[in-house]
Amino acid sequence: MRATLPLACSIAALALASASRAGDGAAAPCTPRVGEKLGVRFVELCATSGAAPPDAGRHAEAALPAFWIAATPLPCSQGEQGTVGCDRVTALEDSALPGPGKNQAMDALVVDAFVAHRACALRFGGRLPTPLERERAREQLGLASLLVRRTDGPPERVRLDDLPEWVEEGDCAAAPSNPGPGCRITPFPPVIARPRADADVLLSCHAARAGAQASAVPIGSECDERLAKGARNPQCTVAVPGSPARFELFCDPEPATRSGAPAVRTDQAAFRCVLPESALGRVGLRTGW
Repeated sequence: MRATLPLACSIAALALASASRAGDGAAAPCTPRVGEKLGVRFVELCATSGAAPPDAGRHAEAALPAFWIAATPLPCSQGEQGTVGCDRVTALEDSALPGPGKNQAMDALVVDAFVAHRACALRFGGRLPTPLERERAREQLGLASLLVRRTDGPPERVRLDDLPEWVEEGDCAAAPSNPGPGCRITPFPPVIARPRADADVLLSCHAARAGAQASAVPIGSECDERLAKGARNPQCTVAVPGSPARFELFCDPEPATRSGAPAVRTDQAAFRCVLPESALGRVGLRTGW
């Protein structure tokens, strides 16, 4: 009996140490990082293993590994403005990750699905996000491309809408320059975009993160403006559907629509890319650059 006690104690100690190491690994938190490629900011989303979303029938996977996604839609370059479709949006991001350009107004490139697919593959070495990846980016970081347009109704009313973005699923990687019939490219969110009236004008806005409990109207709604020292600012806080993210908006009084810019067609959308970490030009520390 005395001879077996040291052995039993050693086995028990080893078992406890192994359990402790396993528990430490399981409890280790994932803190997102930021990266950069060709001047575009990318953010890392941690791996998820939760339950399948309500529309899981549309997706082949219920859980996701970690992935990098552009924090904003691809911007229009100076050379593209005035020659292709560009829409003024506020690129929303609900995170504490540092970096310039967060929650600011920008001109988003608006193109057809094939151009978006090719740009992600050939220019960035990546791809369009899947619908599930885009849903998770919206849910976890509040990523959205927000159109703020003054309506043709009362001057104190504005509409808050998503600028649709392209997502893809199926056999898309086989043909990076020209997606084949097995590659399905659709707009996100999967809702019918509100048509823009001739009298609608886009406003140039920036956003400030608000508390998750702030009273807010969801994207897709209208809200009132208020006059402050001659400048119009939406007084409502906007909520990103499917996310706890809330943003207070501050808009310039002058419209952002430029004369002579090509009209955006109904078969066009903005887009952002998903990249492997190896394709990023620079990756920051766990808390940013």
